[in-house]
Amino acid sequence: MNNIVCLISGRGSNLEAILRAARDERWESALPARIAAVVSNRAGVPGLAIAREFGVPALMGVEGALKALEDGTLVTVDATTGRVYAGRVTELEALEPADPAVVAGRRSPLLDRVLPLVLPLHLTDPGAPTFSPEHCRTVHDLVRFIHEKALLETVGVGDGSGGTWYRVSARLPFDLRLVPLEGGVTPEPGSRSVTREQVTSLPAAAVLDGLLDPAVQRSGPAPIDATGFVSVLSQS
Repeated sequence: MNNIVCLISGRGSNLEAILRAARDERWESALPARIAAVVSNRAGVPGLAIAREFGVPALMGVEGALKALEDGTLVTVDATTGRVYAGRVTELEALEPADPAVVAGRRSPLLDRVLPLVLPLHLTDPGAPTFSPEHCRTVHDLVRFIHEKALLETVGVGDGSGGTWYRVSARLPFDLRLVPLEGGVTPEPGSRSVTREQVTSLPAAAVLDGLLDPAVQRSGPAPIDATGFVSVLSQS
């Protein structure tokens, strides 16, 4: 019973039925029309980011969820408090925004213009013919594509048993390795490391310049901005 996710689905309501998806079924493609909430017994389910994007409540790493949630049981999922209630809780249902614009209204106009170019994810199936750079329409699409291809290219990188990679020789708080797909680095012959100056890929060089910027805080607690903290609370 590994990798099993409980899907709470509704036809016109977010609280009408429970379905179960087992193994590697791509339930993300059913968001948001057929899935109202996700309750998983495993943590780190890949579809969490997609569920969050569509505003679908999602609880991950809930031990005993599959035993406690019987097929056909009516429940109310409260992702804010991390609880699942038996039956319909009208008080919680009333708190749910009926229109995404209600939530969007809390953001700045500039953010509303930028988010459509950043958050939506269209590349959900790595096996589809549309899973290509040409079909990337948002930053999320681009990140998803790069992540998938990077995983395929870095098989064996962790233990050094295969693949072509170079460790970045720089003062960074983590071990950073680059996998050149079509050039992008000019290492010394026989070397498995590169310096910032030997990274010729413009995107990779820009990332390194940002990481190595003296103004970037690399250790210690993150600074707390009261205005930003209150803004996050107001949107939660």
